[in-house]
Amino acid sequence: MNNILGIGTDIVYIPRMIGILKRNHAIGDYRKLKRITNKFMTVVEQEKFFKLLNKSEYVESNKELINYTAGIWATKESILKALSGYIPATEVPPAQTIYSKLFTKSNKESGSPVIQIEASFPSICPTYSGFYNRYILNRIEVDLSISHDHDYLISYCLIKSTQ
Repeated sequence: MNNILGIGTDIVYIPRMIGILKRNHAIGDYRKLKRITNKFMTVVEQEKFFKLLNKSEYVESNKELINYTAGIWATKESILKALSGYIPATEVPPAQTIYSKLFTKSNKESGSPVIQIEASFPSICPTYSGFYNRYILNRIEVDLSISHDHDYLISYCLIKSTQ
């Protein structure tokens, strides 16, 4: 039986995301972008980010990169909000840890978004292994929907119990 544990949503104003990317990017120099993406992307997500950036380093015209980045950000925010629906605030790791170490957004072959829970989280973040074992491991599944239209992208996350 799947009980709903938490619901989260987030909306991103695409022009703001373009501005952030442009301010932190110099062609051929990825240091600032790496510092920014480290805060909310897993290693796998960053690899895809930089592959997309290499397709066209002119950020404002790289729609795939912009939508990808906005989608990751909105997804991580919506997941954090959904987690707060059933986990006491005192037990949730810092947002940056949740964003960059616990959940990875990718896509199915059909293109629909999917969330993977990082099984290596307890070894990467041993301080939070109790949190992982109590609230995440074999206890939840995450459904995700993302939609965008012109200047806005929205993410909707539903966390369900697997028990």
